[in-house]
Amino acid sequence: MTEKEIAIIVDDVVKTYKLYGSISDRMKEALDPFRRRFSKDHHALKNIQLKIHKGESIGIIGNNGSGKSTLLKIITGVVSPSQGQIYVNGKISAILELASGFNQDLNGIDNIFLNASLNGLSREETKKKLGQIIDFAELGDFIYQPIKTYSSGMNARLAFSVAVCIDPDVFIVDEALSVGDAAFSRKCIARMEQIKKNNATILFVSHGISSIVSLCERVIWLDKGQVVLDGDPKLVTGLYLRNSGDASIDINKVREQYHEILGGQDPREREKKKSSSQAVLTEAYDINLKTKSIISYPENGAVLSNFGILNEHRDSVNILSSGKLYRYHYDVTFEKGLYKVQYSFLIKDKDGVNIAGGVLPSINEWFDFQDGRKHVEIAFKCDLNPGYYYFNAGVVALLDDKIDYAHRVLDAYMFRVEGGKNMGTGFLDLIDEYSVEAV
Repeated sequence: MTEKEIAIIVDDVVKTYKLYGSISDRMKEALDPFRRRFSKDHHALKNIQLKIHKGESIGIIGNNGSGKSTLLKIITGVVSPSQGQIYVNGKISAILELASGFNQDLNGIDNIFLNASLNGLSREETKKKLGQIIDFAELGDFIYQPIKTYSSGMNARLAFSVAVCIDPDVFIVDEALSVGDAAFSRKCIARMEQIKKNNATILFVSHGISSIVSLCERVIWLDKGQVVLDGDPKLVTGLYLRNSGDASIDINKVREQYHEILGGQDPREREKKKSSSQAVLTEAYDINLKTKSIISYPENGAVLSNFGILNEHRDSVNILSSGKLYRYHYDVTFEKGLYKVQYSFLIKDKDGVNIAGGVLPSINEWFDFQDGRKHVEIAFKCDLNPGYYYFNAGVVALLDDKIDYAHRVLDAYMFRVEGGKNMGTGFLDLIDEYSVEAV
C-alpha cells in the first residue's frame, strides 16, 4: 500500500478532557501551589487505531457521547489529540456543526465566500462555483438575507452546498442531513454518491442506519470512546441496533457475535409478514412533489424520458396507496437501432437503499433489436411502508461488443406512499406483467 493510497491514519489517538465540579474548582487547580487536582479526567477517545484508504466510504455510528464528533474534530484539526498522531492525505471538506464557519450577521452570499475560504478556496475559485452552490442550496431570495434569519434546515442546505461544491479529497459529514426535507436529504445523498465515484474519501456520521448501509462499504461503531466493531455495514449496524439499548456494552461479546455471523452462524431470525389490514387512501398527483436529485448519465444511442406512475384508471399519480396496483412507465428514443436490448428499473427509498428492481424481458433474455421510440410499462403492487421513494430507469444494449448502458437515469421519478401498517421492512411485489410498445 503506497502513501498515496492512504487517505487517513489515526494512530493511537487519545482525547482527555478535564471535568470540574464548579468554576471555583477550575480556579483552585490553576492557582494551587501544591498542584493538587480538583478535576477528574473524561476520556472521550481511548487509543483509537484506524487506517482509511483513498476512495473508501466510512460510516461512524454510536450513541450520543460515544466519541463520534470528537474523532471527526480531531481528524479535521479543529481539536488536538491528547495523545497520538493524525495523518490526512488531501483536501478536507467538513460539515461538523450547523452554521460553523458562518458569520450570523452576513448574508448567504458573503458566507459562501467566507466558508469556502476556510476550506482553502480562493475568491476567484469561489466565484466560478458560486452559481453552482446557490442552485444546489435552493434558498431563493433568502440567499441575500443574514444567516441569523435562517432556520436549521436552511443552515444545513447552505453548509452542505458549499462543502460538496469544492471537490474535496476527504468529505466529512456529521449529522448534517438530520434536518431538512426528504427531497433535499435524498439530493445530498445522491451528491455524496457522486463524490464517492470520484474516488474521494467519505466519513459519514449519522443515526440514520439505512443511509449508512446504502452509502458506506465499512462501518465503525464507537462506544465510550472505544472502537467496538469495524467492518461490514449490515452486520455492524445490525449488532449495534441489537445492543444499543444496553447501558454497558460488552465489547468482547459483541465481537464474538460478529465473528459468529461472519462464520455463517447468524443467530438473528427474521420474519417478514404482510399486513392483513391496510388502509386504502385516494391516490393523487402533487405538483410540488418533484425529484431534486435526478442524475442523467451520458447518452450512448438512446434517450430516456417521460417517467411516471399510472394507477389502475391510468391516471398519473405520485401519491400511492399501500396495497394497490400501479404501473411505472418511461419512454426510450433510440438514436440508432440497437441489438440485445434490456430495459431496467430500480426503486430506492429516500436514503438511497435499494428496495427492488429488475430488467425486461428478464435477466437472461433480450429484445433482439430495438429502434424508433418505445413506451415501457412495468406493473407492481405497492406494499411499501409510508414514506418517500424514487424510481430509476435504464436501457442496456450491445455496444462496442459488450453489454453496457445506452442511457441511465437515477432518481427519475419521486413518489410518496400513504396508508398501510409500518412493517419495519416494506415489500414491492413486481407483477409478472409488462409491455414494450412502439410509440
